[in-house]
Amino acid sequence: MLTTALAGTGVLIGSSIGSAQAPTTQPNWNCRASLIRVDQGLTDLLGLPASPVEPLLANGRNSATAPDSPACLPDSQSAQERIDVTPLTVVGDVLKAETTVTPGLGVARNTRTNTATTSAEKLNLLIQSAIPGGVLVTADAVQSTASASCVAGVPTLTGSSQVTNLRIAGNAIPLDSVLDGIAVPLTDSPLGAVAKVYVNRQETSTAADGSKALTQTALRIEVLGALADVIGKPLATVVLGESRVSSQNGNACDAEPPPPTVTVPGPTTTVPGPTTTVPGPTTTVPGPTQTVPVPVPVTVTTPGSVSGAGTSPVRNGTNGGCGRLTMFFAKNRRKTLGVRFGQERVVTRGRIVNCSGKSIVRARIDVFHVLPGGTKRLVKTGLRSRELGRLTQIMPRNLFTRKLVFEYRGDLSSSRVTSRQTLQINVRDARGKLVTKAPKGQGKPKF
Repeated sequence: MLTTALAGTGVLIGSSIGSAQAPTTQPNWNCRASLIRVDQGLTDLLGLPASPVEPLLANGRNSATAPDSPACLPDSQSAQERIDVTPLTVVGDVLKAETTVTPGLGVARNTRTNTATTSAEKLNLLIQSAIPGGVLVTADAVQSTASASCVAGVPTLTGSSQVTNLRIAGNAIPLDSVLDGIAVPLTDSPLGAVAKVYVNRQETSTAADGSKALTQTALRIEVLGALADVIGKPLATVVLGESRVSSQNGNACDAEPPPPTVTVPGPTTTVPGPTTTVPGPTTTVPGPTQTVPVPVPVTVTTPGSVSGAGTSPVRNGTNGGCGRLTMFFAKNRRKTLGVRFGQERVVTRGRIVNCSGKSIVRARIDVFHVLPGGTKRLVKTGLRSRELGRLTQIMPRNLFTRKLVFEYRGDLSSSRVTSRQTLQINVRDARGKLVTKAPKGQGKPKF
């Protein structure tokens, strides 16, 4: 299978904090964290889309030509237990990609620390498209981090990564000898394929305008073979644990210029001129009037500065704004579902489109759980739409009875809800009694 469509069943959980920022020519910071990326070389040969597959990506875009967001913003994306997204099957205890800005976006950029991190534990990764039968990669842990901040007015970028107990196609990889890459034969492949492995790589660059970038990669695997010579690139390139930080458009540690002050003419005032006395019969003649402009200083706040004079709209997702949300239970395609406690995971699916019927991609959906008694709890799943505006959420087995409320806000800077869907799940025990709270001896559900 060589399609790169995100048609998986994994539980993707995430949250994004901060407003979207428009591209700017001013110096600023950027960051990006990707736990897993697959570039498939055979897509060129077969004429398929060349976009990489990145199921866990924080503050970035699934694009081969424009992978970065305009600026570093807090974002966190994670998965529970398993991800199935063509051409990958990923199983692990901790699967996470995260970007952070400390202490926050409301302070001057030269006082912030910008960090990108990725982590995975007990990782089992099956790459299905490279060779028949796929390539199995396992590791006890994969972790990377990259950080950018100002030290004495100079952008300082650092990074580190770690991989433990790595095995590829059953072969144990000696991690102390692969900095320059080693070849691992994939003996089950009829194509004579080999995997070239790179561990704990760090790449840095400096541009002519003073911009700096650092990319820390925990693990890079290139699957090579006879067809790779034909297409001039690896059959597949798999990157695990990639963290990237950069200062762009110059030196991000330069002091930010103050917003310009512009003086504009204020209202005009008419002032009577002096009177003139004429000898003889006394006659008072009003003198000429004078128009005197009164300057009024007005402060204009440039984009990127903090101002209390209102917030610009932040469109929620590509094609977003006006939207219509549809949600249902995958099992019966209805809005009400009855299940037995602890027997199965509850799966919800849906789609978000705009008022013209176009799919809204990367839209953030707020999810609330309304518990018996009316308690309303916001669940920070960071549920986001995929291609075609599709939505999928898988919940744990130990849920009890509740309402699930899904809300789409077309403007992320506003609390106004554009479209809302409510689902009802009724959970019963083995005797058919409605379960309205976590049974004794059972752990509380994560939601």
